[in-house]
Amino acid sequence: MGVEERLRDLRQAAGLSQADVAERVDVSRQAVSRWETGMAAPSAENLMELGRLYGVTLDELVYGAAAPAEEEEPPDPEPAALEPPAGAKPKQGRRMAVWLAALLCLLALVTGLIIGYIAAPKPDDLLDMADMRGEEVEVVPGNHFSSEW
Repeated sequence: MGVEERLRDLRQAAGLSQADVAERVDVSRQAVSRWETGMAAPSAENLMELGRLYGVTLDELVYGAAAPAEEEEPPDPEPAALEPPAGAKPKQGRRMAVWLAALLCLLALVTGLIIGYIAAPKPDDLLDMADMRGEEVEVVPGNHFSSEW
């Protein structure tokens, strides 16, 4: 029995639809369907979420009930500590951080554009050299533009 068949059997034994599993693992229903048909394989993170959802170890999920036993590990004394609180979406925090970072980048871009617009010289601020013909220029000692070097 392959992983895809185990995923389907575990889902059906839990009485869940593909949409239910997708919502709890925070993936699309189509992703769950592809896992169960063998068209795609879940990532390691999604396998851990599925194991938690179905109450099985990763070995049981990947290898089945007769998992290859190298060394028997003692059972975890507090398995509930590993599970997120009921109703919590484990990937929601990461998704929120990505949206927040995108929003901050957009805010920085808009702020830069506004500051650039404000600081840009206006047509009234520019001097036309043709308008300065015949005017005297004051020579200030120590000025870099003076003729006294």
